[in-house]
Amino acid sequence: MNYDKSIKTLITVTMVSAFLMISGPNAVFAQKKAASAKKKSSKDFSTYKGQKIVVTKWDAKFRLPDGIVGMAELGNVYTVDLVNRDWLWVMDAGGWLTADNVVLFDKAEEFFTSKVKKDPTPQAYFERGMARLRMGDIEKAMIDLDEAVTKGKTAEFLNGRGIAHLENEDPKKAIADHTAAIRVNPKMSAAYYNRGNARRVMGLFDKAVSDYNLAIHLNPENGRAYINRGLCWNKKQEFERAKADFGKASKMNPKWPLAYNNRAEAENRLRQYDQALADCNLCLKLNPKMVWAMVNKGNALRGLGKVDEAMAEYEKALKIDEDFAPAYHNRGSAYAEKGEYVRAIRDYKKSIELDDNYAYPHNGWAWLLATCPQEDYRDEKQAIALAEKACRLNSREWNHFGTLAAAYALKGDWERAIKAQEQAIEMLPDSASDEEEKECNDRLALYKTKTAFPEEKTASLNK
Repeated sequence: MNYDKSIKTLITVTMVSAFLMISGPNAVFAQKKAASAKKKSSKDFSTYKGQKIVVTKWDAKFRLPDGIVGMAELGNVYTVDLVNRDWLWVMDAGGWLTADNVVLFDKAEEFFTSKVKKDPTPQAYFERGMARLRMGDIEKAMIDLDEAVTKGKTAEFLNGRGIAHLENEDPKKAIADHTAAIRVNPKMSAAYYNRGNARRVMGLFDKAVSDYNLAIHLNPENGRAYINRGLCWNKKQEFERAKADFGKASKMNPKWPLAYNNRAEAENRLRQYDQALADCNLCLKLNPKMVWAMVNKGNALRGLGKVDEAMAEYEKALKIDEDFAPAYHNRGSAYAEKGEYVRAIRDYKKSIELDDNYAYPHNGWAWLLATCPQEDYRDEKQAIALAEKACRLNSREWNHFGTLAAAYALKGDWERAIKAQEQAIEMLPDSASDEEEKECNDRLALYKTKTAFPEEKTASLNK
């Protein structure tokens, strides 16, 4: 399963300044903050900084000075990046949360268990189950959620158990529970949203988009639905739509790093490298440690022909997370562009070692073995094996089939080379550039004349 991943420089200055210099419509937020501070002046929350917290209420809201920017579901776990009296800044959510909505992570089990002992209702079991789920204890969470559903089959309980099934890597059961929740309450936005998540994990992107559409219709303020629908558009190679959805999410919450990072990825795929670079810089100002943003920034720089600067970004990412497979894969592609093939192969190998289900390093390594201008590095057998696996792992990427065609051509298997290249051409997205379309057709013409394809200036076409 894949989870969206997201800390602390500029925000300390900008957000504290926002609180101390509020005027006009922000005055209401300032008054609420001041009143809340008076109520809780006896407690010091400064020790919460850097600690994990668990949300204890269903109606908890993330705020910025000019309004609500998101909801915090009961049981969700966050890290506190900044404390201002009883207000807690959560970088990953891009908003402030009041301390009366949370409990410290190491106190959460005790907190929710005391509620069950005091009043053992289905609701109490459900709340403890959701908290346990978010805290990583799936086995105990399922026991609590089963108990809640058995005693009261509400849409809320079914939806919660569906979330747990997906967390437990059982998307089919998740879909069944979310569908049951929708039958009970057809206007439950969260059930459509979560069913969309399960369908996205299964690769059912069209159905997932339909669910996100309904979730957004019922709750237009769900920024996460826009983010996840955008991820589906990316998978469907519809990058303009993806960019639009990530843009909507960023407008809903201008302090949300993930929205800028994801839009940058779509812009890279659209070859809008200057825009991607700008979005990566925005993201990294908000979250200087987001490794995906560093990789996307590196890809934008490579697109602009600044390979050495790109390498520096990949290396920054690896200093923060030495096991981040995408950084190795993309650095490998950069080495290949520089003609440093030994280092490129080393990075592709490392990326695959870290995540054997990650298609892109398989494809990048296969492309190098099939088309390298230095014959010593060519290996038709290994190139075919790697390219075939890349296609199995991600059958929606047209360039994986282009790589497979090049590998077959190296072997002299022209029938399969032509078939794979025709499939790549058929899969070309609307966003494909004229250069990509021409290159694909030129390769097909080569294979039809039984000519293999040596790499020259096209390393970037099959990353």
